[in-house]
Amino acid sequence: MEEFLGNRPKKDGPKENKGDYNPEQLSMGTEVEREHKPTLDKIDADIARNSKRTMTDDEFYRSIAQDHLDELPNVYYTLLKELEETGKKMEAENKQS
Repeated sequence: MEEFLGNRPKKDGPKENKGDYNPEQLSMGTEVEREHKPTLDKIDADIARNSKRTMTDDEFYRSIAQDHLDELPNVYYTLLKELEETGKKMEAENKQS
């Protein structure tokens, strides 16, 4: 794993919690993001073959994008952008209430 992180500081365990996450949303998201297993497998194979990560950051990000585009090839990122904009508006409205 250290090879995957490269020069980034290594952290033990999962990403640090940046706040209180809705447990239901976190559980749903964790299950949905398992769709990236093929990308994780590519990284594991890369490290097993080369004793280090040789996949560049851009290759990693492209692979994640491809995972999403496998689902909705023509609209995934357009829908994601719209969803995030709508979600931010909804969150702002909820804070004002």
